[in-house]
Amino acid sequence: MKKLWQSMFRAEQYSEITLDAQHHSLKTLTIADFNYLGLSALASQSLQWFEAVSSDPPPPELAPYFNLYLGATYYQMHEYDKASELIESCRPIIAGKGHVFNGIGCSWLRGVNSYTQHIGTAQATILATPELIFQSPHEQISVAKLCFLASADTAYFTKFSSGLIRSFLEYRNDESALLICIINPSDDAKLWVAEHKSELAVSGVFFAHTFGPDNKTYYASSRFLLAPQLLELLDCGVFHIDVDTLFTAPTRTLSLGIEHLDAAFTEQDWRLPWQKCQAGKVFMGNTPAGHLMAEVISTYCKTVYNEALDQWFLDQNGLEYYRRTIELDPSINFVNLHEIPEIRDVLFSPTGSKKKALEGKLF
Repeated sequence: MKKLWQSMFRAEQYSEITLDAQHHSLKTLTIADFNYLGLSALASQSLQWFEAVSSDPPPPELAPYFNLYLGATYYQMHEYDKASELIESCRPIIAGKGHVFNGIGCSWLRGVNSYTQHIGTAQATILATPELIFQSPHEQISVAKLCFLASADTAYFTKFSSGLIRSFLEYRNDESALLICIINPSDDAKLWVAEHKSELAVSGVFFAHTFGPDNKTYYASSRFLLAPQLLELLDCGVFHIDVDTLFTAPTRTLSLGIEHLDAAFTEQDWRLPWQKCQAGKVFMGNTPAGHLMAEVISTYCKTVYNEALDQWFLDQNGLEYYRRTIELDPSINFVNLHEIPEIRDVLFSPTGSKKKALEGKLF
């Protein structure tokens, strides 16, 4: 891997990588090099690079990856049929070779394993709707103006929920609630919840248990599987967050900013489909459109899920699938959180190795 590109990529210097690539023949690039370059060319909107590579194709071992990034340019221009043909053509090699090349990870490649353009109306769902077992009566949450929902397996719950709970208690200044759903809880997790649920419920923190497949893709997507039934049970909107999130400003700032909306999440252009919408902060309003959003994303995840594949980004593919369904519907009251930092930044979610700074043992 070209170390210069790796450091530039981390600094989001995508244009600089694409410019530097002019001094290197594609034949000298490793698969990891080419994927860093391809995503950089996409993110920097370097259409001239795509034209140049199209006229002088890369070596055969790199060609499927070029199709992926070329397909994403068609996707950006709403040419979804052509885009999907190209994107899906690289699925076999990615499923076979994975996303790590000589120790260098290209994690974004995993998204192709859960990408699809269409879900047939008669297509069977793979996952069942998980049962939500409240550890406190859900009626206590129903008085909330907004419910923040996080879900995690026991390991992540143990590592990260202490920071989430503490920061919520510090910044809660309205009738918001925090619901933490533990997937496949251990006996120790059940005991901790039993010992603390009454005390924390007074301050708006609640817990639930649910059960499902034991893998990271399911854990990451589980809260979206729960969304339709939660919106039916609660008399408020649901704001999905990661369990390794911290509140950094009063909850009222966020709840007032989104109370009139059907949907809100962070969206960015010129990325792969599963990178366009970020699943770490997603609001679904208690409106007909918000309920439909919950159903669309839940159905996508339950239908496309495949335990035999590495489907990290399943949740973000589901979110992007929903975004496509509303992009021509002006009646949806949607806000891109990327454009409203005073609301977006109420919640802080570190990425990658930075998460370790938040780790703390509950028990």
